[in-house]
Amino acid sequence: MQTQQSTAVTEGPSRRQALPGSTLPPVALRYTTIRSLLTVLPVTAVLSAGILLFLPESWRFLVLGILLVVVVVGTVADLCLFNRWSVRNTRYSVDASSVRIRHGRLLVRETTIATAQLLNVTVNEGPLLRHWGLARVTFTCISEVEPLGPLTVAEAESVRSRALSAYLDADDEPSAEA
Repeated sequence: MQTQQSTAVTEGPSRRQALPGSTLPPVALRYTTIRSLLTVLPVTAVLSAGILLFLPESWRFLVLGILLVVVVVGTVADLCLFNRWSVRNTRYSVDASSVRIRHGRLLVRETTIATAQLLNVTVNEGPLLRHWGLARVTFTCISEVEPLGPLTVAEAESVRSRALSAYLDADDEPSAEA
């Protein structure tokens, strides 16, 4: 298992400390890019069909042009900026006592779940994830479900076993009643 350790990086005139913990694999960016495109294309097709069917002919060309500009600008921003930022600024660490997941750099959302509070840890592999050799890990506790990923399948299984290690170690100990 490879993890990227935190190192100091220079950004502009000031130095910032990189976020600690493991990062998502580079192939996760390709997955998020393909997934974004698979979301945009059907939505654009439905909106275009609605415009062609329901708007008067005099408005169709203008509205389709506006839709095209919005879709192109939004898709380029999503693919070139938002997906990269999302993948690059997701960090996680898992040990026997807690799971910590941090998303974002400017607007930070950090979730810490004590492993004692975990009800379930699921490794999910859909067809697209499987194609790229990735999986998502879902941590379930009483009040929240927190997803992590996409990660490589081996890393996802490792995260799952580390998160559940307190329970797995307790099952391996012989009981006092025996």
